[in-house]
Amino acid sequence: MNDPNDRELTISCGCALMNLRVAAAHNGLGVTYDVTPDSNDKDLLAVISFHEADISSLAEAELFQSIEGRRTYRKHFQTREVPNSILETLIEVSSVEGTWPQVIESEEKRQNISALVSEGDSIQWSNLSWRRELATWMHPYSQGEGLIVPGIVAPILKVIIRIFDMVKGVGSKDKKLADASPIFAVLGTDGDSVANWRDAGQALERILLNAYSNGLQASYLNQPIEVVSLRTKLQNLLDRGCFPQILLRLGYPTDEIDATPRRSLDEVVD
Repeated sequence: MNDPNDRELTISCGCALMNLRVAAAHNGLGVTYDVTPDSNDKDLLAVISFHEADISSLAEAELFQSIEGRRTYRKHFQTREVPNSILETLIEVSSVEGTWPQVIESEEKRQNISALVSEGDSIQWSNLSWRRELATWMHPYSQGEGLIVPGIVAPILKVIIRIFDMVKGVGSKDKKLADASPIFAVLGTDGDSVANWRDAGQALERILLNAYSNGLQASYLNQPIEVVSLRTKLQNLLDRGCFPQILLRLGYPTDEIDATPRRSLDEVVD
């Protein structure tokens, strides 16, 4: 329901590709990847080969320690402002991957986009199928990947989400998160193809790793992009008439949070 065309799935694969590039650089290797492989496999996004690292790999190698420390931080950030020098770096690194970032600075635009987040919450939570899908992703930590919830309440919480429309509480919380975010930004692309989604993922991960190396964490309020009818409204609020892919909030965390479970290497590498 959230991702019927695998757009967000492809973005996540782009993030994984960037992590691979960073890990390779850390180990003295450069990465060459063919993003237009001659194949009948529609799920093949890139063919990767390794070579001796060059100067262009050095900046990526410096991000290696950030891979394990980066988190999706869903809490309120500190009120502390992010220095312009860090903000400029994040904008620069995302542009390297052929994407465009726009930091939402106008208070009017921030309020308009926050309203779209709330509207997206309302549309999604009113959809019973969407709520059922959300519930299937909720698991105790011991049961692996997904949305991690305390094991003792997981069964009850899943039933509540399937049955009840909780949009008022969720919408209010998300709007407050949006309004209070030190950095509220959109990551977009000139096109909306699978290749654009993959490149958006690489840019996103580059932003996240650079952000963490500067003490920041991030999370997402992608409802206005996930709901088709709202994506155009978001697009019309931006300075460029292109395709928004990620609605991102960044700031300094108030505390440390644990990593969520990940699949084992054997499950993801053949």
